[in-house]
Amino acid sequence: MLINIIFKWFDLIVCKRSCGHEVIAFFVTGVFLLNFAALNPALAATAPVNISGSLFNKQLGAAQTGVVNVVFTVYSTAQPGASVLWSQTLPVTFADGRFNVTLGNNPANPLPDNLDIRTAVVGVQIGADAELSPRLSLIPPYVNSANTVTGDITPTSIGIRTAMGVVPIIDAAGNWVGSTAGLQGAAGPAGPAGAVGAVGPAGAVGPAGPAGAVGPVGPAGPIGAQGVPGQDGAPGATGPQGPAGVMGPAGPQGPAGNSLLSSYYGTNTGNGAASNGAECTLGEMQLYANVGPGNGVPANGQLLPIAQNTALFSLLGTTYGGDGRSTFALPDMRAVTPNNMTWFICDQGIFPSRR
Repeated sequence: MLINIIFKWFDLIVCKRSCGHEVIAFFVTGVFLLNFAALNPALAATAPVNISGSLFNKQLGAAQTGVVNVVFTVYSTAQPGASVLWSQTLPVTFADGRFNVTLGNNPANPLPDNLDIRTAVVGVQIGADAELSPRLSLIPPYVNSANTVTGDITPTSIGIRTAMGVVPIIDAAGNWVGSTAGLQGAAGPAGPAGAVGAVGPAGAVGPAGPAGAVGPVGPAGPIGAQGVPGQDGAPGATGPQGPAGVMGPAGPQGPAGNSLLSSYYGTNTGNGAASNGAECTLGEMQLYANVGPGNGVPANGQLLPIAQNTALFSLLGTTYGGDGRSTFALPDMRAVTPNNMTWFICDQGIFPSRR
């Protein structure tokens, strides 16, 4: 009978002198299949392996915190030059030095089928440090010698590992939930039918008794007192809500507000001519009082070809319009420009740089 049993063990790994992390205490959890007659840990080679522990950062002088990329590599043996069977870089979250990861639970990168956990080891590399030494064994020494089990065992359930996964045969309540094939023998042949017994004699029918006389009808009794009225019944369910009434007509629009500034903006604006003045920064905007030449082009929302204004397009994009393939638009400032003035945007000048 095969039973899933979980083993936990740990190894203390000391980092080399060149590493930035001094000591790691690792706890490795693996799920193996044990046969009570003979141990075969290689059968569980493809099961994911949990690794947890704590890490001390020698450079910080404190337990490691935050997320650090850790490279986990599985080697065929602990010997120098052993072949690499599996590797993955995982972003590991450290909380006060403690962490927990699972190797081989990614369907795109599972542990290999040819992994023999009796000889395989795990190498661990923290960030840019050298790989820690020594490497972790996937199976503790005492498991290699666990050939028999003596005394009582108290699993919460028992299952059989098959090609389709672990199939339970005894549930947590102690009930047999596995196949009943082989537990019950075949039905035996039917025995011969017994002889039919003799029919006994029928008993004599007794005489019918005389019919009794019908008694006279008694007088009607008095009407009883009226009973106490019963309690009112529960109110019925609320009926469905009627349809909403039609919306009334919109009221008349109120008079326009009196803004003291409304008459000072948007009249005779944006009439300046594109021109060059002093050197400016691409995308810079300047307000000119004259309606003639300024410095750049008027910011009137017009479309510009991207091919001829690649630098300015890289700054504005399609924020103000355009299809982003051949054209882009400038901001339209005419409605918010003081009367008789023009906002110009620098289209030929110095490209700004970040600080």
